[in-house]
Amino acid sequence: MNVINERIKSERLRVCVFPEGTRNKAFEGKLLPFKKGGFHMAQQCQVPIVPVVIYMPPTVYDSKRWVFGRGAIKVRVLEPVQTTGLTSGDVTELTNSVQQRMQEALDEMSKRE
Repeated sequence: MNVINERIKSERLRVCVFPEGTRNKAFEGKLLPFKKGGFHMAQQCQVPIVPVVIYMPPTVYDSKRWVFGRGAIKVRVLEPVQTTGLTSGDVTELTNSVQQRMQEALDEMSKRE
């Protein structure tokens, strides 16, 4: 992981992580528990996390049949979360905080259907 972290910092790479770890097949408006790997990486590299929330209404995606229909997919980019000064002991709180912000945004996006 240290080699990857060094490349992220030295080459100013961007990393896209899906913290749920898998597709949420039975999506009922709630995010799955987040995995902490991406949050550890951000903390170790001292780089910000930019949460991106994607909402697909049931009219766009039928998760039971895995079929896409017509409609709009909503995407919201949230304010960056700074990790400067955080330690590995802060990762659980960081993970929970980001998940809560993303869930709140998802709840708001789904109400505007």
